[in-house]
Amino acid sequence: MRPNFATEDADYSEDKRAGSVDVENISQEAEDRRRDINRLTRGESLDRTLRRHQITGIAISGTIGTGFFINCGDFIGLSGSVGVILSYLFAGLIVTAVMLCLSEMVSVRPVPGAIFEYPKLYVDPALGFAVGFTYWLAYCMSCATLTVSTAVLTRYWQFPIDIGWVIVIVLIGVASSNIFGVAIYGNIEWAVKWCKLILVLGLDILMISINLGAGPKGEYIGGRYFSSEYRFTPGFSDTHINSPHQSVDVQGGGGVLLALWTTTTLAQHAFIGVELPVVTAGEAKYPRRDLPKASRRMYLITNFVYVVSALIVAFNVPFTNPNLSPLHGAANDSITGHRSPFIIAIIDAGITHLPGFVNAVFIFAAWTAANTALYVASRTLFSLSKNSDIRYVRETIGRTSSGGTPLVAIGVSFLFAFLAFFGAQQGDVQKPLGVFSRIATTSILCVYACECLAFLRFRAGMAHVRTIDRNDPKYTKTYYKSPRQPFPAYFGLIACSLLVLFNGWDTFFRISRKTISGSDAAVELLAAYLGPVLFIAFYMTYKFVNGTQITGYPQFRNAYTPMETGLDKEPPESANKIRRFLSWIK
Repeated sequence: MRPNFATEDADYSEDKRAGSVDVENISQEAEDRRRDINRLTRGESLDRTLRRHQITGIAISGTIGTGFFINCGDFIGLSGSVGVILSYLFAGLIVTAVMLCLSEMVSVRPVPGAIFEYPKLYVDPALGFAVGFTYWLAYCMSCATLTVSTAVLTRYWQFPIDIGWVIVIVLIGVASSNIFGVAIYGNIEWAVKWCKLILVLGLDILMISINLGAGPKGEYIGGRYFSSEYRFTPGFSDTHINSPHQSVDVQGGGGVLLALWTTTTLAQHAFIGVELPVVTAGEAKYPRRDLPKASRRMYLITNFVYVVSALIVAFNVPFTNPNLSPLHGAANDSITGHRSPFIIAIIDAGITHLPGFVNAVFIFAAWTAANTALYVASRTLFSLSKNSDIRYVRETIGRTSSGGTPLVAIGVSFLFAFLAFFGAQQGDVQKPLGVFSRIATTSILCVYACECLAFLRFRAGMAHVRTIDRNDPKYTKTYYKSPRQPFPAYFGLIACSLLVLFNGWDTFFRISRKTISGSDAAVELLAAYLGPVLFIAFYMTYKFVNGTQITGYPQFRNAYTPMETGLDKEPPESANKIRRFLSWIK
């Protein structure tokens, strides 16, 4: 008989408030139950060992990569000093809306494969299948993209070594860090998290110092580049803008809005990964306690880091800076660290040697993000395989080693990383890099839209089954209740859908002006819409083959409890305020 987790957790919360809970005994009981589960399911399930600090480490390591450090300069050049801040702010609001939905669902039902489990359970099994494979494909593409980015960044020093050999070295490092147990991997990512946050803080302090006149040139910049003529570009242009008064492709307010729309769409790539705490649901030690908190911290941290850092660097680099790359037609060399506004500001200040160190930091950020991309892809494929109707898939890809590591799923996902060699022999890496990153971004946006839709059904279903109520005070004591719903869910669903639908508008614009060749237009349109097309193909194929229907609300009766036993009793937060604070920052 399935235990009623909602009732047990509510009773447990009442006991805790009454002072009758022995935290140490419950912790030991939960630990014993998990040990028994892991022993009985060895080779069949993931190892639940990740704690909160390791979960946030994996998420931050996978989110903060080169997408922000390098592309931020492109956004300044396209939309201006205030425009780049608004782009990251709008992109962050969309991600926040999605994460509010996911945080509540994962607090109620923390299950392996949560990303595709929620659309499958609350909307349609076919949608869950499409979300799962689209998400897996997106992170396979992301792993290839980050591998190429890592290798290309080494061109900064112009070493006489073929980029193909650099890709080999990067791939060996990515594979090696994933084949060890998740506990070791989690500790590595926790250390990486703090390295990245400290490096971001160091870069921000450096940018402030340069703005105030630090460096050999000693030039005080202040708010010069936030004056009226530098806040926004004079309109939209796919070539470099050399003057605030330059004539551009689309002039005036309409051009500014088009520039903001383009940079907001592209900025979504930097936020890919904020949902990773939900991906760890199958390996989290205390999922109901830790995952909602880790999820909320992720979107708060990334929003703060991106918006504040973009603001600071925009004080030093105007959109007219000749070292910024245009939206289209950048040379291969511009993919290196020279393209970053942080390095541009350092060089313009006359500081020598430091740009090379900062470029090395970017390499570290890209490589560790590639590690996380492979981790996410392999766990997603493992969970999909566990749900497969094909026995061979369940018994090969859907199995783990004795230590709980899905080695076969890692190997299959790793095969896509070899796409990094595409074009490397000719040295032309810009097109595949752009294609991979755009496929990943649009695919993730499709997934985000489906999570918002799943939450709307998750919320509406409670009124029909009447076994759980968001307005009950016990609900907020046991689970996380996201604020202002359903408005964030509707906002996330509509915004993600519009970004996917119109993300290729600039290509159609260039076609109409005959400023792009037919082959380049085909490549760009493929990059813009291949992810959504595959998503629709996955959905329609599964629905046609299996004849699935939209899940009716009466079928939600058992949809608000976790499928795995041993999760009903988790130790509460420490009552000591100092320990709780240290747990938050850890």
